[in-house]
Amino acid sequence: MADAAPRHLLHVPQQASWDCGLACLAMIVSTLEHMQGSPGVGPSCAVAPIVTTRHATRMLRHLGTLAATTSTWTIDLAFVLQQLGIPFELRSTHLGVNTGLGGLAFYSGFLDADSERVSSRQRELAALASPLFRAVETKTNLAVLRDAVSDGSHVCVVLTDARRLAERSGAASWLSWASSGQDDWFLNMDEAGFRGHYVLLVAWRGHEGGASEARAPPPEAPAASAAVATSAARAAPGEAAAVGTAEVMPATPVASFPAEDGGESSVTGDAGFLDPGAPVARIRWLPARQFDAARLARGTDSDVIIVSLDQAQREWASGATAGGPAK
Repeated sequence: MADAAPRHLLHVPQQASWDCGLACLAMIVSTLEHMQGSPGVGPSCAVAPIVTTRHATRMLRHLGTLAATTSTWTIDLAFVLQQLGIPFELRSTHLGVNTGLGGLAFYSGFLDADSERVSSRQRELAALASPLFRAVETKTNLAVLRDAVSDGSHVCVVLTDARRLAERSGAASWLSWASSGQDDWFLNMDEAGFRGHYVLLVAWRGHEGGASEARAPPPEAPAASAAVATSAARAAPGEAAAVGTAEVMPATPVASFPAEDGGESSVTGDAGFLDPGAPVARIRWLPARQFDAARLARGTDSDVIIVSLDQAQREWASGATAGGPAK
């Protein structure tokens, strides 16, 4: 499978411990602005076009105002996308609040406090009955995400257990740990230590490889867009990152992906994602097995938001948005 990543995909850093999900949305919005020639995007640099710090700050502030909470669940991200007029499909094994997560320290004090808001927003989304803003209760196979991003046409906001995204040890690659019989370290972690963190899945490469980082490619001609989102879990702490871009190619409609696919994943290759908590603007690559473990960890409800950049750009250009992000 070809190594592809959306062109003009901009990397925006999170600015607080709770806004990694909003930063992922800001990457999508910044990309749409860049396609429309927004002044908020600075000139190209060695890494990629950058979103100015001031513009990124204003954008995150605006998105935070739309979310109207600092305890961000996936349904809150879907709510923001809907307000901006950016189409999506929401996928989760548990739409609404999963009370079974009450035993995780990460959710302590939040389930009861957030339950009414999360349930209300879920009902609002369902009441829209719009093909542009869909919610699907299902376990999504990794193959669906791979197919969505492998040609650069879609991006996916994915809730993960941040601990399982880490490299096992310093410069040691994932393959070296696998060869020494320790390839399952990310599977054998204490569930109680779950730490939710949103990342933006943007690319896939078919060959096997270790956990690594690669600079986002330089910008090229604008391209595609569309969206899918999910519901249940909360966002997590992270660190400030830099801003960069990646490549975009013709879109596959969201409707072409299976509505339900809960089978076991046998996907190989590497997942490429932008981390709003990363210190630099890079696409990071993880083996499929490790990325799958991070996104399926207890606490995530397999939450994912898939966005077709081509469809989103059409809606954005047609004026279907709520006035744009950064006021």
